[in-house]
Amino acid sequence: MLKITTMPDNFLWIFLIWIALSIVVGFVGQLRRIGFLNSMLVSIFFTPAIGIIVASLSKNEEDIERDEKILKSLIEISGKEYIKPPERKDIIKDMLS
Repeated sequence: MLKITTMPDNFLWIFLIWIALSIVVGFVGQLRRIGFLNSMLVSIFFTPAIGIIVASLSKNEEDIERDEKILKSLIEISGKEYIKPPERKDIIKDMLS
C-alpha cells in the first residue's frame, strides 16, 4: 500500500527557522530607515541573507538626523535660503519643451 505524505518534516523546521531569522533581520532594520516590517518582509520573500544586506545598506536614523542638522547649519552660515531642487518630472518636462 502506498503511503501519501503531504509535506516532509524537514520543511516545517526550515520554515520555522526562516521565519525566526526574518524576525531577527526585522530587529536589525528597526533602527534604520527601512524599518522593522519592511526588512522582515524582504527577508521572508527573498532570503534572510538578502534581508540583512538590504537592512544594512539602509541609512541609520541617527545618520539622517545628523545630516539634516549639518544641512541646516550650513544654510544658516551661508545666510542663504534653502532652495528645493526641481523634481525629476519638471526637469524632463523642461527638456522636452
